[in-house]
Amino acid sequence: MNPRNPMTPERDRNTKQRTGNAPPQDRQSIYMGRVDDIPEEPQLRRRPESLAEEERRAGIATVVFSVTVAAVALLVCLLVAVMTVRTALPSHGNAKPDGTNAGTTEPTPSDPGAILFSPGAAVLPKSGSNTKSIGEISSSYAVLIDAETGEILAGKDADKRFSPASMTKVMTLLVACENLKTGDLTQDVTNTEEIHNYVRAGKYRGLTVHWADVGDGAELLDQLYGIGVVSAADCVMMVASYICKKATPAENEAAFVDLMNAEVEKMGLQNTHFDNPVGYDSENNYSTASDMAAIMMRALQCELIRQILSTPSRDFSAFGYNKNGDFVPAYNSHFYSTLFNVNGSGRIAAYEKKYGTFKLASLSLGGGKTGTLGSGSNYVYSLVSFAQTADKSKTYICVTGETSGGSEVMKDAKTIYDNYIN
Repeated sequence: MNPRNPMTPERDRNTKQRTGNAPPQDRQSIYMGRVDDIPEEPQLRRRPESLAEEERRAGIATVVFSVTVAAVALLVCLLVAVMTVRTALPSHGNAKPDGTNAGTTEPTPSDPGAILFSPGAAVLPKSGSNTKSIGEISSSYAVLIDAETGEILAGKDADKRFSPASMTKVMTLLVACENLKTGDLTQDVTNTEEIHNYVRAGKYRGLTVHWADVGDGAELLDQLYGIGVVSAADCVMMVASYICKKATPAENEAAFVDLMNAEVEKMGLQNTHFDNPVGYDSENNYSTASDMAAIMMRALQCELIRQILSTPSRDFSAFGYNKNGDFVPAYNSHFYSTLFNVNGSGRIAAYEKKYGTFKLASLSLGGGKTGTLGSGSNYVYSLVSFAQTADKSKTYICVTGETSGGSEVMKDAKTIYDNYIN
């Protein structure tokens, strides 16, 4: 087997990182014995015994049998008694309903852990008596909502359909966390040849990717950060293929998109539909500022998603093949946010280069997800973000979009946060 060409979409879920580059053992060399491989022994003939001897032996056998039956019966009674007592005992305060202790850091194979995210009832944004009309911004559409109540505080063409671009990935993270358990987070997920070709040379050619070669990868938790922080298309496909294990990456993606649209229907969003989890521009991948705010509001109920979308950068351990073709079981890798001013990139960096320090008047920017559409020098930018009061008692969500510059989408968000909160 070519070690640079893994045959499976992911590494063995119950196997830790490889510690060398030795090829796997040839399965043909392992002898698997079968029952019919065992030679049949000939039946031995025994000489007849006296009647007395036979009766003596029969008596002994009877006694042994009786004692054995009594012992087994006693053992069964003891086991039933123990199980009854264990059932009747009150559970400890740190025990989960599924039997996993709250302090357990690594679930057992029989208990993969709890679902990462089970959201409550959806709250759709709604206009109130004090809803303001937003003016003097570059964005074609915008909305500001109270993340607790869903009240629309201000808006501009908030129900206008548009291509959400990579803001789509907020729903991608939402659906992923609804279909993953805590035990999945530590599983290694590998960039297979099929996924590599599907993303780099196929459907998503030219989009942002993180993994350089076939065989590269990291734990699933880090792949989730790759979706929300660096907005990598290959991280999206690796997570989607982990959750929806079909025959091909295209089938994995289609099954995952079905989950996304099922969530759209469950939430009651009337102006949103997805046909890919990456945010690739198409006429069947659309949303509105109001609906995107609703998706973000629901996503922020998940603490992991909130943390991902608030992360300026992330250092983590990856695995893969170096330039010499040798497998490296662990090397340092990192993600830089497309939003925050890290490593000279991101939307805030663009703002500060043009306007100076980005600082909200009475709130602090918590995080968000960027979106970019276009090619060459013709791009438009969008952003779904959230900001909090100093004591974090209030959270607000703002969507701005289709500006001609990355700095402008941040300028509009700042204008709205600073001037349109009641």
